[in-house]
Amino acid sequence: MSFSTSYLKLVPNQLSNTVDFTSKKIEEIRRGNWFDAIAIRGMSGATVGFPVSVKTGIPVIIVRKGSESSHGYPVEAPSMISRTRTVRYIILDDFICSGDTVKQILNTIQKSIPRGNIIPKCVGIVLYDTIEIGTAPRMFEDWDGETINVYRIAPNVESFTDKEDNLK
Repeated sequence: MSFSTSYLKLVPNQLSNTVDFTSKKIEEIRRGNWFDAIAIRGMSGATVGFPVSVKTGIPVIIVRKGSESSHGYPVEAPSMISRTRTVRYIILDDFICSGDTVKQILNTIQKSIPRGNIIPKCVGIVLYDTIEIGTAPRMFEDWDGETINVYRIAPNVESFTDKEDNLK
């Protein structure tokens, strides 16, 4: 049995290793850059995001794809987030290709949260794919031109050993 999308293939043992490694790295990142939640989108986000949430105790914000016709809202989050004035979150994804997915997550969260109640703030993007990791950018700009750190994590990738460059 394996879990996969057209580009993400994880057999159960690999998934377990990816979740364990990603959970550990996310907890390290959180110690230096506090955030309240993990934003995920699509199959790759759900495949890794939900188990990471269970392991770390960090709530998940689900951002639906625009074309998804399920019966949910565009953004779903635990009620504890709705009681927080500023919600600091990271985006968890496999890799960044064009940046469109990240932009859509940022825009959907920004548009879906009522103004005045909650101020969403993306404080990082965590990428966990071992194949595409080398091509990922180190920084990403949000819609206001603010820079968001990109944390490129991946188990068994030797080029990703420079902690001070990626875990600020």
